[in-house]
Amino acid sequence: MHASQPTPDFSAVAAVLAEARKDHLRLDATVYNVLARAYHARESEEGLRWVLDQMHEEGIQGDAFPHNALLNLLVVKGRRRETVEAVVQGMVSRGVQPDTVTFNIIMQVPAKEGDVPEVLRLLQEMRRRRLTLDRFSFHNLIGAYSRRGKHVEAWEAIHAMRSAGLEPSASTWKLMARMYTRLGDSRAAADARRRMHSATSDRRGALGASGGGGVGGSRRLRPPSGKRGRGRGRGRLSKH
Repeated sequence: MHASQPTPDFSAVAAVLAEARKDHLRLDATVYNVLARAYHARESEEGLRWVLDQMHEEGIQGDAFPHNALLNLLVVKGRRRETVEAVVQGMVSRGVQPDTVTFNIIMQVPAKEGDVPEVLRLLQEMRRRRLTLDRFSFHNLIGAYSRRGKHVEAWEAIHAMRSAGLEPSASTWKLMARMYTRLGDSRAAADARRRMHSATSDRRGALGASGGGGVGGSRRLRPPSGKRGRGRGRGRLSKH
């Protein structure tokens, strides 16, 4: 069992920030990452946008973490694809490059819609940027194929995943079981469910750790400890 996360005390946060400014102390990206984590825990889109605006006003570039936190929240809340893309564009305009976590988050939208070409385009863009494809990246591709009933292609993605040294999680096998159920293949569905029960559970999500047992759930974000500057190629919207 995991210990429950403490509820963010925003009055205390406000008091600390006020004292820091009064003493003319410059807040850095680490402080804003902690704030982003707190606002994400509260599911506050307004708070996350405020964090990004404050960083911009103070000339702090930071890394991908607070942007990914906002993106993850937008995806979980089912915001339109255009809204999600606007955040990514704003991120890039501020000199912060999308990382693996960023792509995993935004890929959830077309994956859930079964938009295979868009998922493949995003994966190709990740490769072009030399970003690491992790098992959440493959999960999105398998999800897109499964929603289209493309079982052959879904298995090809699983083989590619294993060739990269990765194993499908329980949530990925759940997608496969649902696909075969829709296709009326009870034997294949039962096999996928068997694999699902023996696979590792997805407690960590697209951002790194997504709640609800899979990519797309709200997640406990953990900001990079003491890291500043550009986001790394790996991460964890936040990273499953």
